[in-house]
Amino acid sequence: MIKVGDVVMHRYNGLCKISGQKKLSFKGPLTNYYVLVPVYDGASTIYVPKDKAKELLRKPLSKEEIIKLISDMPNLKSVWIDDMKRRKDAYTQIVLKGDPYELVAMIHSIREKAIEKNAIGKRISEADQRSLQIAEKVVHGEIAYALDMSPAEVPGLIRKQYE
Repeated sequence: MIKVGDVVMHRYNGLCKISGQKKLSFKGPLTNYYVLVPVYDGASTIYVPKDKAKELLRKPLSKEEIIKLISDMPNLKSVWIDDMKRRKDAYTQIVLKGDPYELVAMIHSIREKAIEKNAIGKRISEADQRSLQIAEKVVHGEIAYALDMSPAEVPGLIRKQYE
């Protein structure tokens, strides 16, 4: 059961703390909402309907689960799809699902493609860039929280796994 004070993972906004509950009306009837504040961006406030909490929120991975995720990173299968529309749809679904392993595979796939494109003077699409930013925000925040470090330190930790 989710309660005020809990730290949770929000699919799009990453690590958040539940700061309270409110009854609000956003274009409809009064609804009960959890009020979330992103741990690494205290300037934002997110409202999650209590009846959607199970689908939008989950507990952060434990330290042991994060260590396993990091050690599994080099073995994750690429999720790059050449067709841009299908890739955008697939990446949207990965973000919506919020599975850390799929997010990491997506991050790695986009980063690899960016390196290839940079080598020939091209860039990845804006859609790929947005997907990458969302996934990195979520994954880096979760890793940082579990390992008691700053999200800015996470890319260096991940790079070591691929060296």
